[in-house]
Amino acid sequence: MKTVSDLFKRYSSVSKNNRIVEISVGVGSNLGNFPTDFNFYTKEQVLGFTMDTRLVSGETFSIGNAIPKKLTLNLKTTDTILTGNVIVIDMRYGGSLGYTEWVNIGIFYADKPEYKYGVYKLTCYDGLIYFNKKYNSALTFPAKPSDVFNEIVSHTGLNLNIMPSTLVDVQVLDQDFTITAPTDTTTMLDKLKEIAILCCGNVVIYDQLHVSAENDNLVYYSNLDFLVQYGRTNLTTWQDGNDYTPVSASDIFGIINKTGERKLYTRFLCYKDEKTYFEPGGSPGNTGTEENTLAVTSLNASEKLAELMYICMNTLNYIPLEFNWIGYLYLDVGDFIQVSLRDKTYYNTFILQNTITYDGAFSFSTKSPATSSTESSYNNSGGTGYSGGGGSITSIDASKVNIQDAANNFASTNVEGALSELFTFASNAKKLIVDALIKKWVQASYSDSFAVLAKDIDNLLTIPILFVKEVYTGISLTAPTITINTITDSISASIQTPIQSTISETYTGITIDTSNTSLTVIPITENVTITKS
Repeated sequence: MKTVSDLFKRYSSVSKNNRIVEISVGVGSNLGNFPTDFNFYTKEQVLGFTMDTRLVSGETFSIGNAIPKKLTLNLKTTDTILTGNVIVIDMRYGGSLGYTEWVNIGIFYADKPEYKYGVYKLTCYDGLIYFNKKYNSALTFPAKPSDVFNEIVSHTGLNLNIMPSTLVDVQVLDQDFTITAPTDTTTMLDKLKEIAILCCGNVVIYDQLHVSAENDNLVYYSNLDFLVQYGRTNLTTWQDGNDYTPVSASDIFGIINKTGERKLYTRFLCYKDEKTYFEPGGSPGNTGTEENTLAVTSLNASEKLAELMYICMNTLNYIPLEFNWIGYLYLDVGDFIQVSLRDKTYYNTFILQNTITYDGAFSFSTKSPATSSTESSYNNSGGTGYSGGGGSITSIDASKVNIQDAANNFASTNVEGALSELFTFASNAKKLIVDALIKKWVQASYSDSFAVLAKDIDNLLTIPILFVKEVYTGISLTAPTITINTITDSISASIQTPIQSTISETYTGITIDTSNTSLTVIPITENVTITKS
Protein backbone atom coordinates (compact mmCIF):
# COMPACT_ATOMS: atom_id res chain seq x y z
CA MET A 1 0.00 0.00 0.00
CA LYS A 2 1.28 3.44 -0.93
CA THR A 3 1.79 6.05 1.76
CA VAL A 4 -0.59 8.94 1.01
CA SER A 5 -2.24 11.77 2.91
CA ASP A 6 -5.64 11.57 4.54
CA LEU A 7 -6.86 14.14 2.01
CA PHE A 8 -5.82 11.84 -0.86
CA LYS A 9 -7.73 8.95 0.74
CA ARG A 10 -10.75 11.19 1.23
CA TYR A 11 -10.81 12.27 -2.41
CA SER A 12 -10.37 8.63 -3.51
CA SER A 13 -13.91 7.91 -2.33
CA VAL A 14 -15.49 11.03 -3.82
CA SER A 15 -17.63 10.94 -6.96
CA LYS A 16 -15.80 11.97 -10.14
CA ASN A 17 -18.21 14.89 -10.44
CA ASN A 18 -16.94 16.31 -7.16
CA ARG A 19 -13.20 16.04 -7.71
CA ILE A 20 -10.55 16.98 -10.25
CA VAL A 21 -8.01 14.46 -11.56
CA GLU A 22 -4.69 15.78 -12.83
CA ILE A 23 -2.34 13.50 -14.76
CA SER A 24 1.34 13.90 -15.52
CA VAL A 25 3.21 11.51 -17.81
CA GLY A 26 6.97 12.00 -17.97
CA VAL A 27 9.10 10.40 -20.71
CA GLY A 28 12.89 10.31 -20.57
CA SER A 29 15.91 8.14 -21.20
CA ASN A 30 17.11 7.67 -17.63
CA LEU A 31 15.16 7.75 -14.38
CA GLY A 32 18.22 9.13 -12.62
CA ASN A 33 17.90 12.32 -14.69
CA PHE A 34 14.33 12.98 -13.59
CA PRO A 35 12.93 15.59 -14.01
CA THR A 36 15.63 17.54 -15.87
CA ASP A 37 15.82 15.45 -19.06
CA PHE A 38 12.16 14.46 -19.22
CA ASN A 39 9.31 15.64 -21.45
CA PHE A 40 6.00 15.99 -19.62
CA TYR A 41 2.48 15.48 -20.91
CA THR A 42 -0.80 16.42 -19.25
CA LYS A 43 -4.44 15.50 -19.52
CA GLU A 44 -4.78 16.97 -23.03
CA GLN A 45 -2.03 14.72 -24.47
CA VAL A 46 -2.80 11.61 -22.40
CA LEU A 47 -5.62 10.03 -24.43
CA GLY A 48 -6.01 7.10 -22.08
CA PHE A 49 -4.27 4.10 -20.61
CA THR A 50 -4.78 0.73 -18.94
CA MET A 51 -2.49 -0.66 -16.27
CA ASP A 52 -2.59 -4.39 -15.57
CA THR A 53 -1.09 -5.66 -12.30
CA ARG A 54 -1.14 -9.30 -11.27
CA LEU A 55 0.15 -11.03 -8.21
CA VAL A 56 -0.82 -14.39 -9.73
CA SER A 57 -1.16 -15.39 -13.37
CA GLY A 58 -3.62 -18.24 -12.90
CA GLU A 59 -7.07 -18.52 -11.46
CA THR A 60 -6.13 -19.12 -7.85
CA PHE A 61 -3.69 -17.95 -5.20
CA SER A 62 -0.09 -19.15 -5.51
CA ILE A 63 3.44 -18.18 -4.51
CA GLY A 64 6.69 -17.92 -6.43
CA ASN A 65 5.32 -15.53 -9.07
CA ALA A 66 7.12 -12.57 -10.65
CA ILE A 67 4.81 -10.89 -13.15
CA PRO A 68 5.83 -7.55 -14.68
CA LYS A 69 3.21 -4.83 -14.46
CA LYS A 70 1.93 -3.88 -17.95
CA LEU A 71 0.93 -0.44 -19.21
CA THR A 72 -0.82 0.34 -22.52
CA LEU A 73 -0.73 4.11 -23.09
CA ASN A 74 -2.01 6.33 -25.92
CA LEU A 75 -0.04 9.59 -26.02
CA LYS A 76 -0.57 12.45 -28.47
CA THR A 77 2.80 14.03 -29.25
CA THR A 78 5.24 14.75 -32.06
CA ASP A 79 8.21 14.04 -29.79
CA THR A 80 10.27 10.92 -30.44
CA ILE A 81 9.79 8.04 -28.00
CA LEU A 82 12.18 5.10 -28.20
CA THR A 83 12.25 1.54 -26.95
CA GLY A 84 13.61 1.54 -23.41
CA ASN A 85 12.50 5.09 -22.59
CA VAL A 86 11.27 5.54 -19.03
CA ILE A 87 7.56 6.33 -18.57
CA VAL A 88 6.65 7.92 -15.21
CA ILE A 89 2.94 8.37 -14.38
CA ASP A 90 1.89 10.65 -11.51
CA MET A 91 -1.52 11.96 -10.50
CA ARG A 92 -3.21 14.10 -7.90
CA TYR A 93 -6.74 15.03 -6.85
CA GLY A 94 -8.25 18.47 -6.40
CA GLY A 95 -11.53 19.94 -5.31
CA SER A 96 -13.21 22.14 -2.73
CA LEU A 97 -10.69 21.03 -0.11
CA GLY A 98 -7.70 21.95 -2.27
CA TYR A 99 -5.16 19.76 -4.03
CA THR A 100 -3.50 16.61 -2.77
CA GLU A 101 0.14 15.70 -3.14
CA TRP A 102 1.34 14.10 -6.37
CA VAL A 103 1.29 10.30 -6.14
CA ASN A 104 3.24 8.01 -8.45
CA ILE A 105 1.16 5.17 -9.84
CA GLY A 106 3.80 3.51 -11.99
CA ILE A 107 7.26 3.58 -13.54
CA PHE A 108 7.52 1.70 -16.82
CA TYR A 109 9.86 1.06 -19.74
CA ALA A 110 8.64 1.42 -23.33
CA ASP A 111 8.73 -1.66 -25.56
CA LYS A 112 8.61 -1.06 -29.35
CA PRO A 113 6.50 2.14 -29.53
CA GLU A 114 4.01 2.39 -32.41
CA TYR A 115 3.34 5.80 -33.98
CA LYS A 116 0.37 6.58 -36.21
CA TYR A 117 -1.55 9.79 -37.01
CA GLY A 118 0.31 11.78 -34.37
CA VAL A 119 -0.39 9.32 -31.54
CA TYR A 120 1.96 6.88 -29.86
CA LYS A 121 0.58 3.55 -28.75
CA LEU A 122 3.01 2.47 -26.05
CA THR A 123 3.18 -1.00 -24.56
CA CYS A 124 5.34 -0.79 -21.46
CA TYR A 125 6.44 -2.97 -18.53
CA ASP A 126 7.77 -2.23 -15.08
CA GLY A 127 11.31 -2.92 -13.87
CA LEU A 128 10.76 -6.66 -13.49
CA ILE A 129 11.13 -6.94 -17.26
CA TYR A 130 14.86 -6.22 -16.83
CA PHE A 131 15.22 -9.40 -14.78
CA ASN A 132 13.96 -11.49 -17.70
CA LYS A 133 17.48 -11.92 -19.07
CA LYS A 134 19.93 -14.80 -18.96
CA TYR A 135 21.54 -15.16 -15.55
CA ASN A 136 25.32 -15.11 -15.96
CA SER A 137 26.77 -15.62 -12.51
CA ALA A 138 30.26 -15.34 -11.07
CA LEU A 139 29.23 -17.20 -7.91
CA THR A 140 30.21 -20.71 -6.88
CA PHE A 141 27.16 -22.96 -6.61
CA PRO A 142 25.36 -24.11 -4.57
CA ALA A 143 25.23 -20.51 -3.34
CA LYS A 144 23.54 -18.64 -0.52
CA PRO A 145 20.16 -17.11 -1.44
CA SER A 146 21.34 -13.68 -0.25
CA ASP A 147 24.42 -13.82 -2.51
CA VAL A 148 22.31 -14.78 -5.53
CA PHE A 149 19.79 -12.07 -4.74
CA ASN A 150 22.40 -9.32 -4.37
CA GLU A 151 24.18 -10.35 -7.57
CA ILE A 152 20.95 -10.36 -9.57
CA VAL A 153 19.91 -6.92 -8.32
CA SER A 154 23.32 -5.49 -9.22
CA HIS A 155 23.06 -6.89 -12.77
CA THR A 156 19.87 -5.04 -13.71
CA GLY A 157 21.30 -1.54 -13.66
CA LEU A 158 18.05 -0.23 -12.17
CA ASN A 159 17.93 2.24 -9.29
CA LEU A 160 16.24 -0.25 -6.98
CA ASN A 161 15.56 0.39 -3.33
CA ILE A 162 15.59 -2.96 -1.55
CA MET A 163 13.15 -3.05 1.34
CA PRO A 164 14.99 -3.70 4.65
CA SER A 165 12.48 -6.41 5.51
CA THR A 166 13.26 -8.08 2.18
CA LEU A 167 16.97 -8.21 2.96
CA VAL A 168 16.21 -9.77 6.35
CA ASP A 169 13.88 -12.32 4.77
CA VAL A 170 16.53 -13.39 2.26
CA GLN A 171 19.40 -13.50 4.77
CA VAL A 172 17.38 -15.78 7.06
CA LEU A 173 17.11 -18.26 4.19
CA ASP A 174 20.90 -18.72 4.18
CA GLN A 175 20.60 -20.86 7.31
CA ASP A 176 18.56 -23.63 5.67
CA PHE A 177 18.71 -23.33 1.87
CA THR A 178 21.07 -22.99 -1.06
CA ILE A 179 20.42 -22.01 -4.67
CA THR A 180 21.42 -24.39 -7.45
CA ALA A 181 23.54 -23.34 -10.44
CA PRO A 182 21.72 -21.72 -13.37
CA THR A 183 21.43 -23.56 -16.68
CA ASP A 184 22.01 -22.05 -20.11
CA THR A 185 18.36 -20.98 -20.26
CA THR A 186 17.91 -19.75 -16.67
CA THR A 187 16.94 -16.09 -16.34
CA MET A 188 17.45 -13.78 -13.40
CA LEU A 189 13.67 -13.73 -13.04
CA ASP A 190 13.68 -17.53 -12.67
CA LYS A 191 16.06 -17.28 -9.73
CA LEU A 192 14.03 -14.49 -8.14
CA LYS A 193 10.98 -16.76 -8.32
CA GLU A 194 12.99 -19.55 -6.72
CA ILE A 195 13.92 -17.27 -3.83
CA ALA A 196 10.34 -15.98 -3.60
CA ILE A 197 9.09 -19.52 -2.93
CA LEU A 198 11.59 -19.83 -0.09
CA CYS A 199 10.18 -16.56 1.28
CA CYS A 200 6.63 -17.93 0.85
CA GLY A 201 5.83 -14.88 -1.26
CA ASN A 202 5.77 -13.28 -4.70
CA VAL A 203 8.14 -10.81 -6.35
CA VAL A 204 6.76 -7.30 -6.77
CA ILE A 205 8.11 -3.81 -7.48
CA TYR A 206 6.42 -0.85 -5.80
CA ASP A 207 7.19 2.51 -7.37
CA GLN A 208 7.07 5.50 -5.04
CA LEU A 209 7.60 9.24 -5.29
CA HIS A 210 9.49 11.01 -2.52
CA VAL A 211 10.43 14.62 -1.88
CA SER A 212 14.12 15.04 -1.19
CA ALA A 213 14.74 16.84 2.10
CA GLU A 214 17.92 18.40 0.70
CA ASN A 215 16.69 20.21 -2.38
CA ASP A 216 12.94 19.67 -2.40
CA ASN A 217 13.20 17.83 -5.71
CA LEU A 218 11.07 14.85 -6.61
CA VAL A 219 12.92 11.55 -6.33
CA TYR A 220 11.66 8.17 -7.44
CA TYR A 221 12.48 4.79 -5.96
CA SER A 222 11.50 1.35 -7.20
CA ASN A 223 11.06 -0.81 -4.13
CA LEU A 224 11.74 -4.50 -4.71
CA ASP A 225 9.91 -6.79 -2.30
CA PHE A 226 8.93 -10.44 -1.97
CA LEU A 227 5.52 -9.57 -0.52
CA VAL A 228 5.29 -12.00 2.37
CA GLN A 229 2.55 -10.32 4.35
CA TYR A 230 0.28 -13.34 3.97
CA GLY A 231 2.08 -14.75 6.99
CA ARG A 232 0.44 -14.03 10.32
CA THR A 233 1.36 -15.41 13.74
CA ASN A 234 -2.18 -14.54 14.83
CA LEU A 235 -4.80 -14.26 12.14
CA THR A 236 -7.61 -13.12 14.41
CA THR A 237 -7.10 -9.42 13.64
CA TRP A 238 -7.35 -9.58 9.89
CA GLN A 239 -10.03 -12.25 9.90
CA ASP A 240 -12.09 -9.75 11.89
CA GLY A 241 -11.31 -7.06 9.33
CA ASN A 242 -9.02 -4.93 11.49
CA ASP A 243 -6.14 -5.24 9.01
CA TYR A 244 -8.26 -4.52 5.94
CA THR A 245 -8.83 -1.36 3.92
CA PRO A 246 -12.60 -0.86 3.77
CA VAL A 247 -14.18 -0.52 0.33
CA SER A 248 -17.53 1.26 0.48
CA ALA A 249 -20.54 -0.20 -1.33
CA SER A 250 -21.17 3.25 -2.86
CA ASP A 251 -17.79 3.08 -4.63
CA ILE A 252 -18.70 -0.11 -6.53
CA PHE A 253 -20.25 -0.08 -10.01
CA GLY A 254 -23.00 -2.64 -10.45
CA ILE A 255 -22.87 -5.99 -8.70
CA ILE A 256 -20.14 -7.81 -6.82
CA ASN A 257 -19.57 -11.21 -8.37
CA LYS A 258 -18.74 -13.76 -5.70
CA THR A 259 -17.03 -16.46 -7.77
CA GLY A 260 -16.76 -19.13 -5.08
CA GLU A 261 -16.94 -19.98 -1.42
CA ARG A 262 -14.32 -18.81 1.07
CA LYS A 263 -10.89 -20.19 0.17
CA LEU A 264 -9.05 -21.53 3.22
CA TYR A 265 -5.55 -23.06 3.22
CA THR A 266 -4.69 -25.53 5.98
CA ARG A 267 -2.56 -28.09 4.13
CA PHE A 268 0.75 -27.40 2.38
CA LEU A 269 2.72 -29.62 0.02
CA CYS A 270 6.11 -29.03 -1.54
CA TYR A 271 6.89 -30.96 -4.75
CA LYS A 272 10.37 -31.84 -5.94
CA ASP A 273 9.03 -33.47 -9.11
CA GLU A 274 5.73 -34.88 -10.32
CA LYS A 275 5.77 -37.79 -7.89
CA THR A 276 7.83 -36.72 -4.90
CA TYR A 277 6.52 -34.26 -2.36
CA PHE A 278 7.12 -33.18 1.22
CA GLU A 279 4.83 -32.23 4.07
CA PRO A 280 5.76 -30.30 7.21
CA GLY A 281 6.86 -33.01 9.62
CA GLY A 282 6.59 -30.84 12.73
CA SER A 283 3.04 -29.67 12.04
CA PRO A 284 0.43 -32.33 12.85
CA GLY A 285 -2.24 -29.74 12.03
CA ASN A 286 -1.27 -29.86 8.33
CA THR A 287 -4.58 -31.41 7.33
CA GLY A 288 -7.40 -30.67 4.94
CA THR A 289 -9.03 -31.69 1.68
CA GLU A 290 -7.84 -30.86 -1.82
CA GLU A 291 -9.86 -27.66 -1.48
CA ASN A 292 -7.63 -26.58 1.40
CA THR A 293 -4.30 -27.56 -0.17
CA LEU A 294 -1.64 -25.17 -1.45
CA ALA A 295 1.12 -26.93 -3.39
CA VAL A 296 4.32 -25.60 -4.95
CA THR A 297 7.10 -27.11 -7.03
CA SER A 298 10.62 -26.10 -6.04
CA LEU A 299 14.22 -27.15 -6.64
CA ASN A 300 14.59 -26.68 -2.88
CA ALA A 301 11.64 -28.91 -2.00
CA SER A 302 12.11 -30.28 1.50
CA GLU A 303 10.31 -30.89 4.73
CA LYS A 304 11.77 -27.62 6.01
CA LEU A 305 10.28 -25.60 3.14
CA ALA A 306 6.90 -27.26 3.62
CA GLU A 307 7.09 -26.34 7.30
CA LEU A 308 7.85 -22.71 6.43
CA MET A 309 4.81 -22.62 4.15
CA TYR A 310 2.69 -23.96 6.99
CA ILE A 311 4.01 -21.40 9.49
CA CYS A 312 3.56 -18.45 7.10
CA MET A 313 0.24 -19.28 5.49
CA ASN A 314 -1.73 -21.70 7.64
CA THR A 315 -5.40 -20.58 7.76
CA LEU A 316 -4.82 -17.96 5.05
CA ASN A 317 -8.30 -17.34 3.64
CA TYR A 318 -10.21 -14.98 1.39
CA ILE A 319 -13.50 -14.68 -0.50
CA PRO A 320 -13.14 -15.01 -4.31
CA LEU A 321 -14.57 -11.83 -5.83
CA GLU A 322 -14.77 -9.88 -9.09
CA PHE A 323 -16.05 -6.30 -9.18
CA ASN A 324 -15.67 -2.94 -10.93
CA TRP A 325 -15.32 0.18 -8.83
CA ILE A 326 -14.06 3.73 -8.49
CA GLY A 327 -10.70 2.45 -7.19
CA TYR A 328 -8.25 3.63 -4.56
CA LEU A 329 -4.95 4.43 -6.24
CA TYR A 330 -2.99 3.96 -3.02
CA LEU A 331 -3.82 0.24 -2.98
CA ASP A 332 -1.56 -2.39 -4.57
CA VAL A 333 -1.93 -6.06 -5.42
CA GLY A 334 -1.54 -8.12 -2.29
CA ASP A 335 -3.38 -5.58 -0.13
CA PHE A 336 -6.22 -6.85 2.03
CA ILE A 337 -9.60 -5.19 1.54
CA GLN A 338 -13.02 -5.48 3.16
CA VAL A 339 -15.75 -5.02 0.56
CA SER A 340 -18.98 -3.74 2.08
CA LEU A 341 -22.40 -4.58 0.67
CA ARG A 342 -25.47 -2.39 0.81
CA ASP A 343 -27.10 -4.72 3.33
CA LYS A 344 -24.24 -3.91 5.74
CA THR A 345 -22.57 -7.33 5.33
CA TYR A 346 -19.05 -7.54 3.95
CA TYR A 347 -16.50 -9.78 2.24
CA ASN A 348 -12.87 -10.03 3.39
CA THR A 349 -10.43 -10.67 0.55
CA PHE A 350 -7.18 -9.42 -0.96
CA ILE A 351 -6.31 -8.07 -4.37
CA LEU A 352 -4.71 -10.67 -6.65
CA GLN A 353 -5.35 -9.02 -10.02
CA ASN A 354 -6.10 -5.39 -10.77
CA THR A 355 -6.72 -3.48 -14.02
CA ILE A 356 -6.76 0.32 -13.81
CA THR A 357 -8.34 2.24 -16.69
CA TYR A 358 -7.94 5.98 -17.26
CA ASP A 359 -10.04 7.81 -19.86
CA GLY A 360 -10.31 11.19 -18.15
CA ALA A 361 -11.43 9.44 -14.96
CA PHE A 362 -10.23 6.32 -13.19
CA SER A 363 -11.96 2.97 -12.84
CA PHE A 364 -10.78 -0.33 -11.43
CA SER A 365 -11.51 -3.95 -12.28
CA THR A 366 -10.42 -6.05 -9.31
CA LYS A 367 -10.26 -9.83 -9.01
CA SER A 368 -9.47 -12.26 -6.23
CA PRO A 369 -9.86 -15.58 -8.06
CA ALA A 370 -9.83 -19.02 -6.49
CA THR A 371 -10.31 -22.34 -8.21
CA SER A 372 -10.63 -25.75 -6.67
CA SER A 373 -7.27 -27.29 -5.85
CA THR A 374 -8.35 -30.22 -8.00
CA GLU A 375 -8.07 -27.86 -10.97
CA SER A 376 -4.67 -26.45 -10.04
CA SER A 377 -1.50 -27.42 -11.84
CA TYR A 378 0.27 -29.69 -9.38
CA ASN A 379 0.30 -33.43 -9.97
CA ASN A 380 -1.38 -35.35 -7.18
CA SER A 381 -1.30 -38.93 -8.36
CA GLY A 382 1.21 -41.58 -7.41
CA GLY A 383 3.18 -39.34 -5.08
CA THR A 384 5.84 -40.54 -2.68
CA GLY A 385 5.16 -38.60 0.51
CA TYR A 386 7.83 -37.60 2.99
CA SER A 387 6.53 -36.24 6.27
CA GLY A 388 6.58 -36.84 9.96
CA GLY A 389 3.52 -39.03 9.71
CA GLY A 390 3.89 -40.23 6.12
CA GLY A 391 0.96 -40.36 3.76
CA SER A 392 -0.05 -39.61 0.22
CA ILE A 393 -2.66 -37.63 -1.65
CA THR A 394 -5.92 -39.43 -2.27
CA SER A 395 -7.52 -39.69 -5.72
CA ILE A 396 -10.17 -37.22 -6.86
CA ASP A 397 -13.79 -38.07 -7.77
CA ALA A 398 -14.24 -36.19 -11.04
CA SER A 399 -18.03 -36.36 -10.75
CA LYS A 400 -17.79 -34.09 -7.69
CA VAL A 401 -15.69 -31.41 -9.39
CA ASN A 402 -17.89 -28.71 -10.88
CA ILE A 403 -17.03 -26.84 -14.06
CA GLN A 404 -17.74 -23.26 -15.13
CA ASP A 405 -19.12 -23.47 -18.67
CA ALA A 406 -19.68 -19.86 -19.69
CA ALA A 407 -20.09 -20.80 -23.39
CA ASN A 408 -22.64 -23.58 -22.59
CA ASN A 409 -20.63 -26.20 -24.48
CA PHE A 410 -21.66 -29.04 -22.17
CA ALA A 411 -24.90 -30.39 -20.78
CA SER A 412 -23.00 -31.76 -17.77
CA THR A 413 -22.01 -29.60 -14.82
CA ASN A 414 -19.03 -31.67 -13.61
CA VAL A 415 -15.70 -32.92 -14.97
CA GLU A 416 -16.80 -36.57 -15.24
CA GLY A 417 -19.82 -35.71 -17.38
CA ALA A 418 -17.91 -33.23 -19.54
CA LEU A 419 -15.19 -35.80 -20.29
CA SER A 420 -17.86 -38.35 -21.24
CA GLU A 421 -19.48 -35.84 -23.59
CA LEU A 422 -16.12 -35.03 -25.19
CA PHE A 423 -15.43 -38.74 -25.76
CA THR A 424 -18.86 -39.23 -27.32
CA PHE A 425 -18.48 -36.20 -29.58
CA ALA A 426 -15.06 -37.39 -30.79
CA SER A 427 -16.26 -40.96 -31.32
CA ASN A 428 -19.29 -39.85 -33.34
CA ALA A 429 -17.15 -37.49 -35.42
CA LYS A 430 -14.69 -40.28 -36.26
CA LYS A 431 -17.55 -42.61 -37.27
CA LEU A 432 -18.94 -40.03 -39.70
CA ILE A 433 -15.49 -39.55 -41.28
CA VAL A 434 -14.80 -43.31 -41.60
CA ASP A 435 -18.26 -44.04 -43.09
CA ALA A 436 -17.75 -41.27 -45.67
CA LEU A 437 -14.31 -42.61 -46.65
CA ILE A 438 -15.60 -46.17 -47.01
CA LYS A 439 -18.25 -44.92 -49.43
CA LYS A 440 -15.35 -43.55 -51.50
CA TRP A 441 -13.76 -47.04 -51.55
CA VAL A 442 -11.12 -46.08 -48.98
CA GLN A 443 -10.20 -48.91 -46.60
CA ALA A 444 -10.65 -46.79 -43.45
CA SER A 445 -11.17 -48.25 -39.99
CA TYR A 446 -12.84 -46.96 -36.82
CA SER A 447 -9.60 -47.77 -34.99
CA ASP A 448 -7.56 -45.44 -37.22
CA SER A 449 -6.22 -42.30 -35.59
CA PHE A 450 -7.39 -38.87 -36.76
CA ALA A 451 -3.93 -38.37 -38.29
CA VAL A 452 -4.38 -41.51 -40.46
CA LEU A 453 -7.89 -40.43 -41.46
CA ALA A 454 -6.58 -36.99 -42.39
CA LYS A 455 -4.03 -38.62 -44.69
CA ASP A 456 -6.80 -40.71 -46.28
CA ILE A 457 -8.74 -37.52 -46.95
CA ASP A 458 -5.69 -35.87 -48.51
CA ASN A 459 -5.27 -38.89 -50.79
CA LEU A 460 -8.82 -38.45 -52.06
CA LEU A 461 -7.52 -35.45 -54.00
CA THR A 462 -5.58 -37.86 -56.26
CA ILE A 463 -8.55 -40.13 -57.03
CA PRO A 464 -9.67 -39.75 -60.65
CA ILE A 465 -13.30 -39.74 -61.72
CA LEU A 466 -13.77 -41.34 -65.19
CA PHE A 467 -17.12 -41.30 -66.98
CA VAL A 468 -18.49 -44.04 -69.33
CA LYS A 469 -20.31 -43.64 -72.56
CA GLU A 470 -21.09 -47.35 -73.05
CA VAL A 471 -21.22 -50.47 -70.88
CA TYR A 472 -18.03 -52.49 -70.74
CA THR A 473 -18.20 -55.78 -68.89
CA GLY A 474 -15.68 -58.42 -68.11
CA ILE A 475 -12.81 -56.00 -68.16
CA SER A 476 -10.33 -57.06 -65.51
CA LEU A 477 -8.12 -54.33 -64.12
CA THR A 478 -6.13 -56.50 -61.74
CA ALA A 479 -2.90 -54.75 -62.71
CA PRO A 480 -3.25 -51.03 -63.21
CA THR A 481 -6.18 -48.71 -63.55
CA ILE A 482 -5.77 -45.35 -65.19
CA THR A 483 -6.15 -41.62 -64.84
CA ILE A 484 -6.81 -39.59 -67.96
CA ASN A 485 -6.62 -35.91 -68.79
CA THR A 486 -7.72 -36.15 -72.47
CA ILE A 487 -9.98 -38.97 -73.77
CA THR A 488 -12.08 -39.72 -76.82
CA ASP A 489 -14.55 -41.98 -75.04
CA SER A 490 -15.65 -41.15 -71.48
CA ILE A 491 -15.19 -44.01 -69.07
CA SER A 492 -15.73 -44.35 -65.34
CA ALA A 493 -13.74 -45.96 -62.55
CA SER A 494 -12.39 -45.10 -59.11
CA ILE A 495 -9.08 -45.66 -57.38
CA GLN A 496 -8.13 -45.40 -53.73
CA THR A 497 -4.37 -45.65 -53.31
CA PRO A 498 -1.64 -43.08 -53.96
CA ILE A 499 -0.17 -42.55 -57.41
CA GLN A 500 2.98 -44.58 -58.00
CA SER A 501 3.90 -44.39 -61.72
CA THR A 502 2.55 -43.45 -65.17
CA ILE A 503 1.77 -45.45 -68.35
CA SER A 504 0.46 -44.87 -71.85
CA GLU A 505 -1.60 -47.83 -72.97
CA THR A 506 -4.82 -48.88 -74.80
CA TYR A 507 -7.18 -51.31 -73.13
CA THR A 508 -9.41 -53.65 -75.19
CA GLY A 509 -12.71 -51.97 -75.92
CA ILE A 510 -11.57 -48.64 -74.53
CA THR A 511 -9.93 -46.20 -76.90
CA ILE A 512 -7.81 -43.54 -75.25
CA ASP A 513 -6.15 -40.66 -76.99
CA THR A 514 -2.83 -40.40 -75.15
CA SER A 515 -1.36 -37.51 -77.08
CA ASN A 516 -1.89 -35.06 -74.22
CA THR A 517 -2.68 -37.50 -71.48
CA SER A 518 -0.90 -38.43 -68.29
CA LEU A 519 -1.79 -41.98 -67.32
CA THR A 520 -1.24 -43.06 -63.74
CA VAL A 521 -0.68 -46.61 -62.52
CA ILE A 522 -2.52 -47.46 -59.30
CA PRO A 523 -2.04 -51.02 -58.03
CA ILE A 524 -5.35 -52.63 -57.01
CA THR A 525 -6.19 -56.01 -55.57
CA GLU A 526 -9.68 -56.64 -56.97
CA ASN A 527 -11.27 -56.80 -60.40
CA VAL A 528 -13.14 -53.67 -61.36
CA THR A 529 -16.16 -53.70 -63.65
CA ILE A 530 -16.72 -50.52 -65.59
CA THR A 531 -20.39 -49.67 -65.88
CA LYS A 532 -22.38 -47.07 -67.74
CA SER A 533 -22.67 -43.73 -65.91
